[in-house]
Amino acid sequence: MKARIRDFLVTKQDWIFSVVSYELLDEGAVKSLIRYVPDERGERVSERGRYRKLDFHEGYKFLMQHRPEYVKEVHVVPKCDIKAILRPEVRLPVIAEREEEIRTIYDLLREHVPKDIIGITGSFLCGLNGEGSDYDFIVYGRQNFNTVRAVIEKAKEGAFINDINEAMWRRIYAKRKPELSYEEFVTHEQRKCNRGVIGNTYFDLLYVRDRTEMDLFDHRIYVQGAKKRLCYDNRRSEICVFRL
Repeated sequence: MKARIRDFLVTKQDWIFSVVSYELLDEGAVKSLIRYVPDERGERVSERGRYRKLDFHEGYKFLMQHRPEYVKEVHVVPKCDIKAILRPEVRLPVIAEREEEIRTIYDLLREHVPKDIIGITGSFLCGLNGEGSDYDFIVYGRQNFNTVRAVIEKAKEGAFINDINEAMWRRIYAKRKPELSYEEFVTHEQRKCNRGVIGNTYFDLLYVRDRTEMDLFDHRIYVQGAKKRLCYDNRRSEICVFRL
């Protein structure tokens, strides 16, 4: 099965990458960004051991030192080096068994859409979540995504899901470090209707094309569009990979 955006890869070196592009052709590598590497002093622990999280700059520096052939416009992991692909829709039911807040949202969403089109990505997907880690839910298919957004907005009228307050928006803004002003960022994000808060933790609903949608669009158009969403920011000296 091919990789999709927001899947995670585990390489033979036990490095963990997040997939940043749909794999539409039978190519020899997967476009990704490195997220975690084994480290005996790392702050994240999973069944695979102790890991260190790499930010954008650290990831490029690490690969330039250890695997420079992986570094293109993003990170390109050869398929022969991939040991496992972590699937959001496969991991979510397992995680929901032990995480009450995640189970609450999962149960709510699967009342309205098939359970196998809901997943979870980010640190929870690879078992490296820490205290205060946010919940990044995946919904496959545009119609399903629109359905669950409406469900979450309706649920905010109840008791267990809340809207994001000022303090939480400030936290999200500081984490993302966008080019937009704070006011512009919040206005832009609020119109998406894809965020909420449960307990003290905020969560996202993230759209990913389902298999049918992936088969319907022209690969050439997708590649051209993806390239347009890559920009080089000279001031920050980094490649900015926009969410697709």
